[in-house]
Amino acid sequence: MKESKPDWYARLKNDPFRKKTFTDRTISRIERLAEEGRSNSYRARGTRSAAIGIAAGLIIVLLVFVSFNPYAPYIHNSTEVGKEADPPSVKERHGLQGDGDSAQAPNKADNAPSVPQQKNDGTEEAVAPPREDVSVRAIGTHSEGLIVIKPANQAKVAALGAASCYGQETDLNWRGDYAVYWEPKTGGATSLIFTFPIDFEIIQRGDTPVEMKKFQLGGTELFAYTPRYTDCHALETYVFGVADGKAFSVPFEMDAKRSLSNLGRLPIRELQITDEELIITGGYGAGQDFIDVYHFLYDPKKKSLILQTTDQLKPNELKSNPK
Repeated sequence: MKESKPDWYARLKNDPFRKKTFTDRTISRIERLAEEGRSNSYRARGTRSAAIGIAAGLIIVLLVFVSFNPYAPYIHNSTEVGKEADPPSVKERHGLQGDGDSAQAPNKADNAPSVPQQKNDGTEEAVAPPREDVSVRAIGTHSEGLIVIKPANQAKVAALGAASCYGQETDLNWRGDYAVYWEPKTGGATSLIFTFPIDFEIIQRGDTPVEMKKFQLGGTELFAYTPRYTDCHALETYVFGVADGKAFSVPFEMDAKRSLSNLGRLPIRELQITDEELIITGGYGAGQDFIDVYHFLYDPKKKSLILQTTDQLKPNELKSNPK
């Protein structure tokens, strides 16, 4: 289709000036330039149209890809950087059930460290968490009954988890509200005779109840109990007695104003009984020049062990003494 020409083009042909201004050569040149201008305009418009078409095609392809993208659900559920979609509740952090806001903090037994154990292949294996255990931990056998150490309400046990001066990694560690009971053979009611402190703990090699060490002083049968079989410095030792069908706790009377429910004993030295005396070698720690050796007599009226004398030995002098 032939395109219409502007008005100036006709005037150019007629040469509106009196004197001929444009020669035939000039007119031919102007016509050629005009034709080239129209061709360039068509090409520019075609290039822009092609670019717009390509861009539209890319947008359509992206929309189709997102619609069928198998990872779209994960992209949709993702959270903003630095923000947490659903912060875990207290129960989720501690693995508890029930309402997270009302969950109580773990008790002391739950806070027992879970130390990884070394397996034969060199890898580490986590220690099992504490479990409930209300079993009897120690027994003192008397002709008139039993002295029994067990939890008053609750207790938990777990493997010690790592070898140390407190024991081996496979040893068992009990924690709870332990107490001492007297169970008479005559069928009478069980009675409470002593309650251990709140931080009391027991460490044994196995789960079989231990037998208390029995000895006699002043005509009374006494029972010594040590809740741990080894320690870094001293083993706390408790003493109980039985007289007239009743059991009781026996304190250590250090002087007229000081009485102890238990006494620390050097782990490598056992109790010694000599001439109605109970001899206990005290604990030892860094910085001590001497170790105290206590001599007690039992007073049946006060039902107490009364300190008589205290010897002091250098650590190297213990080698010649019997265990």
